[in-house]
Amino acid sequence: MLKRTSQCPVGPLRKRGISRRIAGVVLAVGAAGFLVAAGIALGANSTVGFTPTTSFSFRCDGQPVPNQCPKVTRTTGKLTLLTQPDPFARVSRIRYLFDNDFRFRPWVVSKCAPNQLASADLAQAMATCGSKLIGTGRAAWGDPGGGSSVISCVLLFNGTNDPTTRDPRIVFYVRFQDFPSPDAQLTCEDPASNHRGDGTLVLPAVLRTVPQGDYRKELDLPVPSFGFIPLGRLSFDLEKNTGTDGYVKARCFDPDHVWNLRTKFTNKDDTTRTVNDTKTCKVG
Repeated sequence: MLKRTSQCPVGPLRKRGISRRIAGVVLAVGAAGFLVAAGIALGANSTVGFTPTTSFSFRCDGQPVPNQCPKVTRTTGKLTLLTQPDPFARVSRIRYLFDNDFRFRPWVVSKCAPNQLASADLAQAMATCGSKLIGTGRAAWGDPGGGSSVISCVLLFNGTNDPTTRDPRIVFYVRFQDFPSPDAQLTCEDPASNHRGDGTLVLPAVLRTVPQGDYRKELDLPVPSFGFIPLGRLSFDLEKNTGTDGYVKARCFDPDHVWNLRTKFTNKDDTTRTVNDTKTCKVG
């Protein structure tokens, strides 16, 4: 079994005995309650018109439904994102630009240095930085040319500031299993006591201020590939609330009651793609 832990993947994964004929990509979805999508076939013409997507929602604490928040006072809650890049473009970077009705407050949580997680399994990561946990999710790297997949569990930690810019960071801790055995399948349940998986990636994402029209904050996430296997799907919930504050807060302030999210994909060949998603919020 391959054992690898690093902050960046080094080299391709061991070759599998899988035909190079396009068979499919298995996509795991995140902790936000999305269904698991498995066996999405990628035919020879799948590159035509494929559009990457990102969708989001926010559930304010005390509200009965998502996307309902007070008009003026930003309220703690849970931010949910689901992203599916173009699997043929092999994305290397994802930047999320958030509506100015959202506020991120990293100072309400203590911080975890990325190198503290570099050689940790899920249980070790929780033992080291569990009090800094601000979110959970799942990811899948799928190879459209080979029908392979690498399923991963994702933990989000409040990270130490970027050493160069001093911007806050969110550390995406990714635990994957390359060669599962029947009695050691990777699961994401109960991370505090979960020692499964055979590799770890640590991806520090920078959270910077970028006032651009209706946008205020950008989360800049580096995305590695497993050799030729690109990221197929990423989903996560971001939520860390204290008795009086929270990591992320929102309100429904704009006159049109619309929240905006812009996602910029940078691919391995340096081409870019930008997609937008909106949600109509209700004043609660």
